Amino acid sequence: LNAVADKASSVQQIKARTPQISDAILVLLTSLDSATARSPQGKHKLRDDITERINGLLPKKSVKSTYFTEFVIQ
Repeated sequence: LNAVADKASSVQQIKARTPQISDAILVLLTSLDSATARSPQGKHKLRDDITERINGLLPKKSVKSTYFTEFVIQ
C-alpha cells in the first residue's frame, strides 16, 4: 500500500513540474553536439543526464531510468 501511495505521489510531483522538466531537458538537448548524440555512449550518457535532471527537480529521486521512444537528429 505504501508503494502505491509513493508512486501516486511521484506521478503528481512529475505532473506538477512538467514545465520545469521540459525546460531542463530542452536546455540539455540544445547543449549537445550531433556527434555526441549519434554515438551509443552519448545516448547512454544523455539518458543518465535526463534522469538526473528530472530527479533534481523532484523532492524524492522517483525516476529510475529514462527511455527514448523516438530519437531524431536534424
